[in-house]
Amino acid sequence: GTASEVTINYVITDEERKVKMVCVDPHDIPVLAIVDTELMASMPTKLAAATGMDALTHAIEGYITKAHNTMSQMFSMKAIQLIYANLAKAVNDKDKEAIDKEFQKLDTDKNGTIDFKDGGSGSTGNEQEETLLLSPQAVNNSIPVILCDEEDVSGEHGATIVRLGDDVLFYMQSRGISKESAENIIARAKIQALLGKITDDVTVSAVSDFMNGLFGED
Repeated sequence: GTASEVTINYVITDEERKVKMVCVDPHDIPVLAIVDTELMASMPTKLAAATGMDALTHAIEGYITKAHNTMSQMFSMKAIQLIYANLAKAVNDKDKEAIDKEFQKLDTDKNGTIDFKDGGSGSTGNEQEETLLLSPQAVNNSIPVILCDEEDVSGEHGATIVRLGDDVLFYMQSRGISKESAENIIARAKIQALLGKITDDVTVSAVSDFMNGLFGED
C-alpha cells in the first residue's frame, strides 16, 4: 500500500485462500527504502490511477481522523492539493513534472518508531533517519514516534535531510563527471554504507542488483 515501505503497516495476501491480512508491527521499519518517482511513468494506466487514488484516500483519512493534529492536517491538505492538481496529468499524459509532484505524497513521510514495552525497565533505544533528496520537487517529512510503557528508559531520535550541494556538483563536474553520474555516485555510496550494516545476504544481493539496474554496474 501507499508508503507502506516506511511504516509499521503492511498487507500479506494469501492467494490460495483469497485472503488479505492487515498487519501492524513496530518491528517492520525498514533499514532501507528506495522510492523512484519514474516508476509511475511505466505503470499501466489503471494501476497508476489506483495508486494515486490510494494516496488521495490516505490523505483524506489523515485530515479527518480523530487523532489528527495541526501538523498532520497541514501535510494531509497539501497532499490532497497536489494529487488533485496532478493525478490526471500523471496518469493520462505521463507528465514528468506532474509525476514528481504526485509522488511527493507517496515518498516523503518517514516514520521512525521506538517502542518501550511494559517490563523493559532500563532499556535504551536509538533511531536514526538519513535522507538524500535528488529531486528539487522532493520534500521529506520526518515524523519520529516514541511509545513508552516504562519509566526507567532512554530513547533518542535523529534525522538528517540533505540535498546534493552545488559546490559538490561543481567539483565533480570539473573532474569530468556529469550531474547525473554525480548524483548516482552519491546515492550509491549512501546505500552501500547501509548495506554494510545488513547481515542478511539475500537482502544485500537483492538491493545490490536493484542498484546495478538503476545506476548501472560498478
